[in-house]
Amino acid sequence: HLSHHDVLVVTLIILNFEVKRIPIDNNSAVNVVFVHPEEDGPDIDKLAKTQTIIDAFNEEDSSWVGQIKLPVLVGVRDDMVITMGDFLVMSTLSLYNIIIERQ
Repeated sequence: HLSHHDVLVVTLIILNFEVKRIPIDNNSAVNVVFVHPEEDGPDIDKLAKTQTIIDAFNEEDSSWVGQIKLPVLVGVRDDMVITMGDFLVMSTLSLYNIIIERQ
């Protein structure tokens, strides 16, 4: 019996945008949207405040700017479902745009 630690990477439709290279992370306890610190991101005043503490994210200090609820389209063709997801918005560089927690 071999254990597998490969990350499942998917493409999802979020806010009518196709977002590629989204890892489904077994070790993540939250859904995260990454915003480049030097680019225009979401209107911070419109984000919900959150008390969530992120410990050792990306092995460095990370600053969250809030929380947002986004519609996520999951599935293929006739088997599609829209679900609402709560996402922390992080102001940090990442290889990914979004990380989804495994539920």
